[in-house]
Amino acid sequence: MIHPVIEKETFPLDNDQYYFAGSHGSELYLGNRKYPLSFTTVDTALTRKETVYLQPDRPSYPFRNISVKAVFPFYYVYDGTVPVILRGKIGSKRPLTVSFQDAYFHQLAVIDSATFALRTQSAETKNLLLAKLSLGERDVQLYPNILKKQIDGVFDMDGNLISDPGRLLAYIYAYRNEFIVTSPELEKIRQFNTIDTTHTAQIKITQLSDGRHQMQAPPVKVNNSSVLHRGLLFNQSLLRGRHESRNAWRNADVIDVYKTNSQFYVGSFYLYRKKGEKLNSFHITEKSFYALYGKQLVRYKVTGQISKYFEPGEAENPFKE
Repeated sequence: MIHPVIEKETFPLDNDQYYFAGSHGSELYLGNRKYPLSFTTVDTALTRKETVYLQPDRPSYPFRNISVKAVFPFYYVYDGTVPVILRGKIGSKRPLTVSFQDAYFHQLAVIDSATFALRTQSAETKNLLLAKLSLGERDVQLYPNILKKQIDGVFDMDGNLISDPGRLLAYIYAYRNEFIVTSPELEKIRQFNTIDTTHTAQIKITQLSDGRHQMQAPPVKVNNSSVLHRGLLFNQSLLRGRHESRNAWRNADVIDVYKTNSQFYVGSFYLYRKKGEKLNSFHITEKSFYALYGKQLVRYKVTGQISKYFEPGEAENPFKE
């Protein structure tokens, strides 16, 4: 284990449903599952907090699964079951609809203010796949060959779609030791492995009479949440390593760090749980690593053991020729 983060401050929160939506400069942005139309700003030194309640331009949307992301200067409110994407200027309470019924989706990653990567499902094969939505042309382009099927094309391809806007996208499989890195255009692809040894998803599937698939037994989940930052992938690993202490594993969450331009494992570190609470969400900025545990927001200082691997600060597409 390496020791790249040092705990600095803890900030109390009013509920345990917060998640990181983004950051910019001296501000962190949080969404909340309990109050899905709230948008919270916390300063990076963890001294003040402000929450605003967003007012969509069309309050009649049949929302079922709202999420919020922020990439300065905008925040995005979206629900792929409607499907709708709204965009607002950070500081404004009134997000406006920029996409309505263009594409149904499960996950969204921001490429730029008018382009989004989506994880959706093929109408023909029912397999999960990635897509790109361009607002200017109202065009949805499908990329069915990026995600690789092993068993059923749904559960075995489950995972997290994340972005480092202006640089790259990544998709981390939940049930196998693989992650994919792509250019923002989803056209150039690199495939890497995590240090876990689960090459094939350990899942058992039953096909129902209506054609849908159902998980037959609890799956072996390998990877949980992940974050991209300046050429590094931070991944929350869920399986104990061969040489890891059982006691540490019971009391801490493990973050593995990988480079995104080559098959290179930087190292792993423990985040010891606060009051028995597991890690809910995490985020990284230039100098700090932030974690949410229950009703607590914790800041850690990032040391040179990690920051020396950061790519240059200016957002630049590493796939550019």
